[in-house]
Amino acid sequence: MTKGDKVLIGSILALALIFFGMWYIQDKNASQAGIAIIRSGGKIVQEIELDTIESKVIPIEGPLGISKAKVEKDTIQMLSSPCKDKVCIKQGKISTSSQSIVCVPNEISITIEKKGEVDEITR
Repeated sequence: MTKGDKVLIGSILALALIFFGMWYIQDKNASQAGIAIIRSGGKIVQEIELDTIESKVIPIEGPLGISKAKVEKDTIQMLSSPCKDKVCIKQGKISTSSQSIVCVPNEISITIEKKGEVDEITR
């Protein structure tokens, strides 16, 4: 192994550590509980603070019928939906502002925003 090989390997390891550190910090910040925004037909029907709520099931009315979402501390997931493919249920639990649940046939979406976060429309 030449000196150049050692420098190359060291550089790659240093970059990997830097990227891992950045990912860890970003993931830690993103996992802070926020507010679940539930929309039906494009309109906000409910806002839920995820860090203060106990486990409960929320009915959400859409054009096809009632979908049910389960809220637990820091997470939310779709439990049932009258849509055909149930893709919204398969999306599982979400807990960060980079995740969302969407039921296109029933026109329901659930997103998470950090507390105090301003979206593009309100700017």
